[in-house]
Amino acid sequence: MGFHRRHISNDLIRNIFQQRGINALKDLLSADAFITERGLATDFITLINKNINERDRWHAVEELIIDNIYNKEMLIHDIQIPKAEIYRIVYDSEYSRDQKLIELKVYLSQFKKQLDAYGIEYTYMASQILTEYYAKVQRPTNNG
Repeated sequence: MGFHRRHISNDLIRNIFQQRGINALKDLLSADAFITERGLATDFITLINKNINERDRWHAVEELIIDNIYNKEMLIHDIQIPKAEIYRIVYDSEYSRDQKLIELKVYLSQFKKQLDAYGIEYTYMASQILTEYYAKVQRPTNNG
């Protein structure tokens, strides 16, 4: 048996997701190693390798791809904040809301200089991310 590596591009992930859905992306993971394009593909593999439960992992992957497809990247002028770690924190069911806020603040503090240059406070951004997440999670469904 040989060593199987797979090349994964941003477009490949978008196309598979749009044509066949989230479950079809699992087929990409049948390789020994991955070579990824910078951006969505790298964030996808990073999320897949995070130590979170399966349901939360795939929900975070779906959110990541949807944001990417509809061009809702967290772009602030010239700053691009990788979302994979944000999704890992937000969807980690082991964290309480307060722990998520602390983890988000610590993560976003890495981008403090860039955010400060545009008058954006990373602590405020962390609270906004959580506010949006919990508003979406607590939104009533039409199923009952």
